[in-house]
Amino acid sequence: MIAGALLCCICILCVVYWVEKQPYQEIAILGDNNEIIYPMDADILNEAVVDKYTFFTYETSERIGDNVVAYPVLYRWQKGHPAERISDGACTHFEVADNRVIYLDSSWGDFLHGQLCMTESEVFDKNILEKEVGNFSIDKEYIYFTHSFDTTGVGLNGHALYRMDLNGENVVAVAYELSGPDLMGSHSVRIEDGWVIYDNYKIEMGNPADGLEKVVLLEDTDDEWIYYTSNRLIKAKPDGSEYVVLDDVGDFLYQINKVENGWIYYQKDNDLYKIDTDGNHKQKI
Repeated sequence: MIAGALLCCICILCVVYWVEKQPYQEIAILGDNNEIIYPMDADILNEAVVDKYTFFTYETSERIGDNVVAYPVLYRWQKGHPAERISDGACTHFEVADNRVIYLDSSWGDFLHGQLCMTESEVFDKNILEKEVGNFSIDKEYIYFTHSFDTTGVGLNGHALYRMDLNGENVVAVAYELSGPDLMGSHSVRIEDGWVIYDNYKIEMGNPADGLEKVVLLEDTDDEWIYYTSNRLIKAKPDGSEYVVLDDVGDFLYQINKVENGWIYYQKDNDLYKIDTDGNHKQKI
């Protein structure tokens, strides 16, 4: 019985040792009350190794008033040291390029936008690249991002796609946000070989964009033309081989409400119009 009890004690000690000594890659986080937290595998949302550091996001809980709010936080960890918090607020997305960590630093109450920030792997410093960003991605030597201002159609200060160098310099708009009954857009886009690819269409990037970039529908249609707004009202062949400007530049809001019986009904800035599909007989309504 003594041998059995001893074996049982050894097993219990082994279990305790395993729980205490098997944290996720030995990462240690210093809690709000200076307690050491060892995140488990399921608590680490994303990670990337840069030089001697591991950058990772970890689901953190915080009491805000009467509520406990959970949100992901970006940390930097070096073996043998507690992890350091990088993002001031929530970090839903980060990417690594050339030993730089680019990340979105959001408020805990709204993860849909925030500051676009950069830190060097060896330098504990927060460099704000853009103050109001909806999302971003890195393709080769560029960062592509959109602002989060809520606009439709015309939007170089809204949902247009921008490009910058990895150091945050040389910001240029490469594609306007489009609006049209045939186009299914998304604020989550893919960059590929000079094209911005949306749900069912793609835009050839400009340098900078002027609103006349080539647009190609990525699904079959029997229609001869597609109709959309960039910073202009345009009709174009679905394969992008030809376009016709139907109405000139607008400054704020530009969207098609419907195309019906040979007429295009649309909003341009604060006014409503209709125009025929050949660009004639424009009327304010």
